[in-house]
Amino acid sequence: MSITIKPSQKFGGNGGINLDDFSLIINDQSFSGIAITKILVRKIEAHCENIVAFIQFTYYIETIKGSSAYEFSGNKYGKGGGDTLIKYFTYDEQVTGISGRYGPYANTSSNVILNLEFYTSKNNTISCGKYSSLDTPFTLPVGVFYGSSDDYLNSIGSYEISFPSFPSFPSQSTVIALSCTTGILGFCFLVAIGIFLWKKFRSLKGPKPIPTPSSSNY
Repeated sequence: MSITIKPSQKFGGNGGINLDDFSLIINDQSFSGIAITKILVRKIEAHCENIVAFIQFTYYIETIKGSSAYEFSGNKYGKGGGDTLIKYFTYDEQVTGISGRYGPYANTSSNVILNLEFYTSKNNTISCGKYSSLDTPFTLPVGVFYGSSDDYLNSIGSYEISFPSFPSFPSQSTVIALSCTTGILGFCFLVAIGIFLWKKFRSLKGPKPIPTPSSSNY
């Protein structure tokens, strides 16, 4: 079984170096030959001014091994500047939606990402950068990010990833409990068979009933 990957459109300008967090993850030796079953955004770190000057995503990754979970740092998009924003996510609060705006900025030769907003399951909004009504809006699916950057975040997109459902196996404690239950039932069955045979044996060895004489014998 394989995962399904749906890349979004990449929004923003054409400048900068292309970067891809998903390629970074699947080519990492930590996941070589191991099926990944879940990827969530664990942390967002950004530098925000009138634009998104820098952003980096850290992912929480689970594998089919179950007991193995990883925190994986993605690419660094941009070079910094502005106010620092750091947001951690837990199982109680996850990213549920993403929107943003792009447009020209200062002396840049192409469009850049001016603003990003992340919406969470607790109805919180994490915002980085500024925008005006003249800038171009966009939305992204929640997933793993890719884009391009130089001094700033030039463009951004995301991969929407669907993971296959793997069969769940009983835990060791469940197996032990089932084994004990099976053993007890087997013992009870043997006891019942023993009692039945003992009663059968007694009925064969005991005195036979004396027939009642009929009137025709006299």
